[in-house]
Amino acid sequence: MGYHVHGFTDSEKALKTFKKLKDHIHIVISDIVMPVIPGHKLASEMLSIKPDLPIILITGYNDFVDINEVNKIGVKEVLYKPVMIEELAMAISEILNEE
Repeated sequence: MGYHVHGFTDSEKALKTFKKLKDHIHIVISDIVMPVIPGHKLASEMLSIKPDLPIILITGYNDFVDINEVNKIGVKEVLYKPVMIEELAMAISEILNEE
């Protein structure tokens, strides 16, 4: 889709990199179920550093997500697996165009 992406399978490394590059990161997309730091806690950590950061969380577990909880944190969107590329592209575009 033309974006420059940093991809991680380790949420601690993602947070460490975010802290270094926060001024160059314009959106974060994370799975909710991740080892070490779950996606909603990762989102909370990142938003404590950069409160206006748009974050999309993705999950395959409808029961696991409390939409009110993630909205309180400041997460912009929750997408449910399987996520089609068009759905992800639309969510990214809408969120980035809000700014």
